[in-house]
Amino acid sequence: MSKKTEIMAEKGVKAHFTVGKPVGSVPDGLFGMNMEITRKTFFGGLSAQLINNRKFYATDADGMPCGWKVVKGRVVTDNPEASNCRSNYVVLEPGGELICEQELFLKAGKRYVLTVCAGSEINELNEAGFDIHDPKTEPGCISVTVGGSHFRRIVPFRTGRPLRDRLYRFVNPSKTYENARFRIRNVSDKMPVSVFMVSLMPQKNFNGLRWDAVKLLKRLRPSHLRYPGGCCADHIEWDEFTNLPDDRKPFSDNGTKWFLFPDTYGQDCSDFGPEEFLKLAKYVGAEPEFTVGIVEGKPEKAADLVRRVKSLPCGRHVRRWYIGNEPYYFGGEYTDGKKAAEMCDRYVEAMRAADPDIKVVGGICADFHHDEWDEAFIKNSKTVYDEFSFHNYCGAATDTEEQDISQKEAVSRIFMNGVNPRLDCAKYVFLKDVWNTAEINVDEWNLTWGQYGSTLMMFADALMMHFLIKSSGTYNITNARFFHPVNEGMIRVTPKKAYLDTVGILFENMNLHRGGLVANVDCDCENADICATVHLDYTALSAVNRGGEPVRLVSDFLEGAEITRLTFEKCSADDDKVTVVCEKAENGELILGPCEILFAVKR
Repeated sequence: MSKKTEIMAEKGVKAHFTVGKPVGSVPDGLFGMNMEITRKTFFGGLSAQLINNRKFYATDADGMPCGWKVVKGRVVTDNPEASNCRSNYVVLEPGGELICEQELFLKAGKRYVLTVCAGSEINELNEAGFDIHDPKTEPGCISVTVGGSHFRRIVPFRTGRPLRDRLYRFVNPSKTYENARFRIRNVSDKMPVSVFMVSLMPQKNFNGLRWDAVKLLKRLRPSHLRYPGGCCADHIEWDEFTNLPDDRKPFSDNGTKWFLFPDTYGQDCSDFGPEEFLKLAKYVGAEPEFTVGIVEGKPEKAADLVRRVKSLPCGRHVRRWYIGNEPYYFGGEYTDGKKAAEMCDRYVEAMRAADPDIKVVGGICADFHHDEWDEAFIKNSKTVYDEFSFHNYCGAATDTEEQDISQKEAVSRIFMNGVNPRLDCAKYVFLKDVWNTAEINVDEWNLTWGQYGSTLMMFADALMMHFLIKSSGTYNITNARFFHPVNEGMIRVTPKKAYLDTVGILFENMNLHRGGLVANVDCDCENADICATVHLDYTALSAVNRGGEPVRLVSDFLEGAEITRLTFEKCSADDDKVTVVCEKAENGELILGPCEILFAVKR
């Protein structure tokens, strides 16, 4: 707390509050996360894979694979069945080179595995003199000059695709490289070599994921994990995931959703499938759940997925399935609510035939300008949905200082008195006939999407979490999913390290409310937004200062309580520096700076 803030607080308003009796429970489902495959959430985030576009699926205007340079070779784009992963591939002529132009971070003393899937017109690929090479003359490059005989041959599984040579070798850098690169060279003087897939990742990984990021996710203790999102679900070919990751066909948004894969050349390599997801959910202790898209999929394929998931070791108890995602925005013909209702009915019928015990989630729109879609969808649905999906972003990305200030002011007024106007509309208008049995699942929520964590995001999301906890009974909210934990608020992942971002710090402290009973809080200052929960051996309280001036909190509750304050110099979308301060309240009083967040535990 700065001296300036203390002086301002002396002249500022006091907030007297008392913690009353419990009025309802805190649903544990409020602490879930939405794990959509998008942007830098997996590649560049959770994924341990270092090479982007490793199956050459994305090509530039000249037909060359994005992120690669081909010298004395060609790219084959019209014969996907020749590739083990049904993608484009590169043919290197004798002396040809495939140069990785992506900067790779390799740490000294860490062991990496380099894998290549390739083939030639002769039986043994090594006879073609396959070579991986990094010239010592290039600054920042690792010198890895090895003949094909230094590679070890993997005996591949037959998957109905062409049987190809898989070669691997260990890379052990003697020093740390910020921008390592490598090239693949055909050293044969007579035989061309085809390269279908390249992989480079740390030898120690969690089913293809980064251990440091996975451990942080476990530390945050999500109640549920939703996969694969999100709009991404419309474009996934689920049959591909019966194959090993290296043999799966990549997929794209087919040019319909620019925001899905802007960091991976508009494609994803299908490395993170249902089996990998279920293992992740089991490790972090979360309940797994799935989304099926209705735009490009088929009901029969969704039913097949239900059966497949149920057959997997970690999938027997998967119950919650989301039917479609935001078709009112990106659904093509299903931007018509009646058509969307009819197609979702077909999906549910097929999926419940595969497993009658599943819970199904239908979607409603959180925007007032989609009233007609919501009304048509509800009116024409024959399905009795167990829950209704509701997406709640309370802000947007900012580009200027003026927008930043304006958004902070707008955020300071959200959910005043626990009110959500759009959910009121759902309650009293288009869901009024089913409201008594309907449950609301806020399966996407955050300040905004596609942004790293910031102090503004932490401020907004603290108010959002207070709303979810305190108003869950008012709006029948039984579940909520933060979007997205990786590189969009909770966990920041860089090539060098992973660490808790601003909302991750917030969420870890908000876990104090889990398993408790929501208590009434009587406060005489509207700028002090306070949430309290009663537990068997302690009472937890969190407070957010909505205002632009410090507030002096005054309560007997604070006397002797364990205090944790999340403080920062500036509440802004451009600032992510948060200081965690542990302290004691003197005489039951404590100063809370503008937009700051406080946690108190009394045992």
